[in-house]
Amino acid sequence: MTSYWILPLNYNDYADLRTGRFALPFQEEGTQYLVLPLDLVNLMTGKTYGIEAVSDWRPPQKRWRLRAAYTFLKMQLHAGPGVDQELVSSAVGESPQHQFYVWSSIDLPNRVWLDGLVRYVDRLSTPAFDSYVEFDARLAWEAVDKVEVALVGRNLLAAQHP
Repeated sequence: MTSYWILPLNYNDYADLRTGRFALPFQEEGTQYLVLPLDLVNLMTGKTYGIEAVSDWRPPQKRWRLRAAYTFLKMQLHAGPGVDQELVSSAVGESPQHQFYVWSSIDLPNRVWLDGLVRYVDRLSTPAFDSYVEFDARLAWEAVDKVEVALVGRNLLAAQHP
C-alpha cells in the first residue's frame, strides 16, 4: 500500500499590486459622452496565507488510486492613496476561500480507465456566486500506444453553474 500526505503552508507579503484608481470625469470632445476614467496603478498592498493538504492512497495491487485535497486561502488587501476600497474588496472576493476534491481512478482490464472526481468550491462575493458541489467522470481506452479515446462528463450534478 502506498499513501502520503503533503501539507504545505504558505504566506505571501505583496507590495505595489495593480489596482484601479478613478480619475476626474470629463466629457469626450465633440460628443455628449461623459468618460469616467479608471487608471491602473500599483497602489495596493496585501498579505495572503493558506494551506494545501493533499493525500494520495493506493492499495497493494495498485489498480486503484484515491486522492483527496483541500485548500484554504485568506487574503488581506489594502488600498493605497486614492484607490477605491470597493475595488480592493472585489479583488478579495474573486478567489474561493475553501476548495476540496476527492478523485478516484481505477485501471480496468484491456487498457481501460475509469475516473471520478467530486469537488466543492466555496462561494465568491465578486462576482456573486454560491458555493457548489460538482461531479466529473471519465471512461478512457488506450486503443494503441499514445492514442486514447475517452468519454468525459463534466459538471454532472447540476444543469449549469458559473
